[in-house]
Amino acid sequence: MTNFGLNTKYHASVEHPTRIYDGDFEGIGLNHIIESEYEGEKLFPVRGKSCSTNAMPFLSKKFQTYSEFGMAELDEIYTDESLEKSYRVEVNTLEPGVLINNGKGHFEFRPLPRRAQIAPCFGSAFEDVDADGNLDLILIQNFYPAQRETGQLDGGVSLLLQGDGQGGFDPIWPSQSGLVVPGDGTSLARADPNG
Repeated sequence: MTNFGLNTKYHASVEHPTRIYDGDFEGIGLNHIIESEYEGEKLFPVRGKSCSTNAMPFLSKKFQTYSEFGMAELDEIYTDESLEKSYRVEVNTLEPGVLINNGKGHFEFRPLPRRAQIAPCFGSAFEDVDADGNLDLILIQNFYPAQRETGQLDGGVSLLLQGDGQGGFDPIWPSQSGLVVPGDGTSLARADPNG
C-alpha cells in the first residue's frame, strides 16, 4: 500500500485521524473540501485564513484577523449542521506499508522501513529483483502538485526494498540498487519484453 509517508505537514493516527470534509459550508449549493487535524483533543482546519477565505469569502466577515481564525476550532468556523451534512472521510495512517495475509481471512498491516517514509509513494511493484526466491518491492516516490503553501514533497529518489520472504523489507541504498528516479515519480510500469 503506497501512501504519503511521515515527512509531511500531515499527521494521522487511529486516535486522532486527519479528517476531510466535502460539503456546502456557505449554503450556496457549492461544495468545498476542508482538511482538518487534531491538536491535542481539539480539531482545527489545516488551511489558514487566506486560503480558506479565498475559497469561501463568507469567512472573511466571520473572522477579521488571522489570529482569530488561527485560534478557532473547526466547529467554531463551520456550523455543526454543515459539518454533519458533509461527506467525511478519515485517514488514520500515512505510512506506506504492506498487508500480510495471515491465512485465516485477515490481513495485518506492516509499515515499511523509515527510508520509505521520507516521500509520498505512488508507483509500486513486487518483483524478485535479486533472484533469491523472495519478492522485493520497488517504490517510486515524490509528489510535485501539492498546494502552493505546502510545496513539493520531494524527499526521495525512489527505493528498492529487499524482501525476506516473511513480509519484511530492508531498504537498499540507491548507490547499491541502481534505482534512482528523481523528480515527480507518480507511477511505475513493469514489463518483461523477452517473456
